[in-house]
Amino acid sequence: MIQSVGTPYQGTVLAGALAAIGECFDLSCGYNCDLTEGGAVKWLNQVPYWARSQVHYYTTSFSDSWWSYDYCQIVTSLILDDPDDGTVEKSRGQLPGGNNGGHTTGQCHTYKMEEGSQCADRNRNYLMNALANY
Repeated sequence: MIQSVGTPYQGTVLAGALAAIGECFDLSCGYNCDLTEGGAVKWLNQVPYWARSQVHYYTTSFSDSWWSYDYCQIVTSLILDDPDDGTVEKSRGQLPGGNNGGHTTGQCHTYKMEEGSQCADRNRNYLMNALANY
């Protein structure tokens, strides 16, 4: 079994040319073909449904208040569709054939964003550990 949080199974626009530019300014993880929108489609086509059925995945996004402009990362908020975690849009975090563990608001993709990091969710981490095969 595989478990993941905030994985762009459908790709993210931030993994392509924008990532290469951001890397120059130490603002991204760098270019990754398999995480681009087109690369993710090709990669997913190679993953059989029996393997996908062994994946439990989760998505997150910022808290959205009607009275304010909310985001995880202000620059990526201009590029990504809501809801997003600052890196991955909720819609692009879906894995067809996988086990969707749910969506949590009030969490961003990583540290140094407007809300807490998705990896710091103790309740979800406890659940993921309980489901893990050792």
